[in-house]
Amino acid sequence: MKYKLYLRGWEINMSAHQLTQEEVDTLQDLIEDGEYEDVTDIGFDLEYDILPDYAVFDTNMWKISSKATNESTTTFYLADENGNDIFECSLSDIMDSYEMLGDEDGLGEYEGFNEGHTIVGEDIPHILVYLEENKGFICHFEFESDTQPTPKDFCIIAGSIETEDGDIDFVDKVCFRKQVLEPNYDESSLNGKNLEFNILSYQG
Repeated sequence: MKYKLYLRGWEINMSAHQLTQEEVDTLQDLIEDGEYEDVTDIGFDLEYDILPDYAVFDTNMWKISSKATNESTTTFYLADENGNDIFECSLSDIMDSYEMLGDEDGLGEYEGFNEGHTIVGEDIPHILVYLEENKGFICHFEFESDTQPTPKDFCIIAGSIETEDGDIDFVDKVCFRKQVLEPNYDESSLNGKNLEFNILSYQG
């Protein structure tokens, strides 16, 4: 039988882009001249116009898109091909990735995103950070099973972004019985909650 697993909760879209001192000076001049209140006010005017080599999802560092934050508000809802409700559960109800994958965890397709950071230093003195947060139905996953699935047939592969204030953890991948499921965003329904651009600079 065919099934759909729906993912609901808080979604984040985020990226980081290394800036040169000249680019930082350009943005600060625009703000000081009164054209914009701050970097968030500049917003998407940054893309290709003010910063020719930048777009929020085309950066020189890293990006993630449409990821559920790894929080208690994240829920899964399973329905069969006839639209019958099977179960609804939270992250705590599904398998730990190590319990399901064992030594396979962290290898190949089971590897989660963990290369992102927003920590500035002498090597990367200026970082432009984009953060968008939304809430609602994020995506669904379609798969087939001969037996009716339970929450323990699923696990998540977590991703992480390192920041000065602590790590941001999110759901990078969803697995059904060791099979990585492909997300489908066609039926996504989200409400925007937060949108910001920030420049982080190394103080020495």
